[in-house]
Amino acid sequence: MEIELQNFKDRDDLGLFLTSIQSVIISFNPERTINFKILQPVDKSETVLRWNSGYLLFKGVYYSDLELINEYLEYPEFHRSAILKESKLLRETINKLERLEKPIKTPLLHFYLSTDQGNKEVEMNIICESHDLIVNNESKLLTEFSGFDR
Repeated sequence: MEIELQNFKDRDDLGLFLTSIQSVIISFNPERTINFKILQPVDKSETVLRWNSGYLLFKGVYYSDLELINEYLEYPEFHRSAILKESKLLRETINKLERLEKPIKTPLLHFYLSTDQGNKEVEMNIICESHDLIVNNESKLLTEFSGFDR
C-alpha cells in the first residue's frame, strides 16, 4: 500500500524538531554515509534553551537528495522526520538496484527530513540501510558552542 506524503510529513519519528545542523559530511568510500553534526534542544519549554551536541549518521546510503543552503548567520534546522519501511521512492530505488544486479545487504529504509533553512523549507530524502542518532548529555547554552557565539 502506497504511503501518501500527507500521512507522514507531520511526523517527527527521530525527535529532531528545532535541532540545528552544524555541519554535514558525505562519504562515498569505503562506505557511503551522511553524517549530520547537530545541536539538539534539551527542553523546549524552558525560557533559556540549553543544547546537547551529537550526530545523526546514515549508513549504507543508496540514494539521497540533500539540498543545503549556506547563508551567513543562518543555521538550518530540522522540523520533521519520518522513517518509512514502504514508499514509492524506496520501491523505485530497490527496483533500480535489482535491475543493475546490485546486492542489497539488509532491508532498506526511507528517511524523510523536513528542514527550515532560513527563508526556505527544504524536504530531503535518504534511502539507506541504517542510522544512528547519538546525543551527548552535557547541555550548554547555544552561545557556548563555537560559531553560535555571535
